[in-house]
Amino acid sequence: MSSIREAPRPRNSPRTTEDDGTWLSSEGPYLNLIKQSCARQPNLELPDGRNRAVLLCDRQNIRASLFELGTENQISSPTEFPTFVDLQKHFKHPRLDACRRIYLVEGLNPQIVALLGEQLNVDPIFFVTHERTSTYLRWPYEPNLAPCLPSLLDGGQSFTASYYDVRVLSEQLGTFSVACAESGRDALRTKLGKEWEPTVILHRKCSFWKTIFTNEDDWAALILCDPPFRQAHIWQKPSFIQEPWSLKTIHFSAPPFQGGYADFIPHPWTIHRASGPPRGSLFDDMVHYLTEYHNDISAELSGLDFTVFAKKIIASHYLLLIEYHEALLSTMAFPLQRKDNFANIETTSLESSWSNIQQLCSRIDRYIKDVSHIMLQLHIPFDNPCVPSAGTKPYTKWSQSESDYQYIYMKLQSLRERAEFLSSSLTGVTGINGAARSIREAKTIKTFTIVALIFIPLSFSTSLFSMSDRHLPGEKNFGVFFAVALPLVVFIFVAILLFDLGYNENSSWRLETFTTRIWRSWF
Repeated sequence: MSSIREAPRPRNSPRTTEDDGTWLSSEGPYLNLIKQSCARQPNLELPDGRNRAVLLCDRQNIRASLFELGTENQISSPTEFPTFVDLQKHFKHPRLDACRRIYLVEGLNPQIVALLGEQLNVDPIFFVTHERTSTYLRWPYEPNLAPCLPSLLDGGQSFTASYYDVRVLSEQLGTFSVACAESGRDALRTKLGKEWEPTVILHRKCSFWKTIFTNEDDWAALILCDPPFRQAHIWQKPSFIQEPWSLKTIHFSAPPFQGGYADFIPHPWTIHRASGPPRGSLFDDMVHYLTEYHNDISAELSGLDFTVFAKKIIASHYLLLIEYHEALLSTMAFPLQRKDNFANIETTSLESSWSNIQQLCSRIDRYIKDVSHIMLQLHIPFDNPCVPSAGTKPYTKWSQSESDYQYIYMKLQSLRERAEFLSSSLTGVTGINGAARSIREAKTIKTFTIVALIFIPLSFSTSLFSMSDRHLPGEKNFGVFFAVALPLVVFIFVAILLFDLGYNENSSWRLETFTTRIWRSWF
């Protein structure tokens, strides 16, 4: 099922006093806080123009679950809130003292922002950071993307992690201009040569916020997740510049690539469990791990941080992403291997591959930027992967994510070097083909020159000596023509060969070059 409508036009007007953050929250005390915070945080003023096809106020697919932690760090069965009204009713009840709650929310709209922001005392910049999709904005009338200083980041209170989910398309879209119709996130497409890959790389975000009320045992945590990929927006370019873009919305299923990421729970806890994570969305995966494994692991490991599951899921997505890109680079590099020459490779094919490599290099830079931001927020050093000491308990090793992200960061750096090397290799092959083509053209021109050196003197001799029809082939005076023309051809050949000896390396004719080469040739 699909539908087509006119795509909304991007904003191109200057900022005004009406840009006060009203797009982010519905009416209420929290919106007043947002308006007051605009002077402190310019990011709050405008929404991301990349999400203009699915505005925040138009998003309706919201669901939430509540988990409560007991006195012994045991988690309760989730309380589900399938609609916004159900979640709103929950917050109307007075909050109990000394309770620890985890709110898992999928989707975002102004009503959810107003409710959660007011009830959990969330900084408005937290929601804006989660909403942003653009990687760069260069026009003065566009929203602000300025990040905060690394010294202000505290992963224990909040963090936002960008990650990428590789999915298999159930139908070919045939374009790069694809986005998620429920969140506005990018859906990155890939081409190998002139063929589209049957996959899509979804940009996703997971955001965490923790509010401590009276003491360390009285807090509430919020985890925001993106909805699954069920609908896509396809931006269709108009036939004429004056016409607007059109926006096609399609519904389809997109299963995870090669079955999805590998489960990361250690062996002792999985031996009696046959089910794995659904891998349909981060929300469902978090529900699975919190309900199935949190209590068993926390019994062995006191003080288990429940965000470890989100960190492990995101790291697992990155490992699958790296494997996929390594396969892409190997596929692109294979035509350059086991070759005696590159005569059969067309230049247009090389140019297409080079363009695809540039796109991959740009994406890998984006992945490195996102992983480095995660490491900054979690205070993970940018070192080689640190292996825990032998005396560390196995459960403690598993709960640490430093080595996971350090390994991912190292692999992405290696992947970028490999992509850049392949790009330079393609450039070298293009140069080899260009040089071979130039040699062929030079030989062709030399052949034509030799032909001209034969026939031009023949015709020149007839006009120079005013030879009549009696000297044509078949006539009795043809021998006279031949006796005159043949020495002239030989003389011109010798003169041109001698004249060619006078050109130096800069293609300039010099007498000293001519005499030197004559001397070396004869003596």
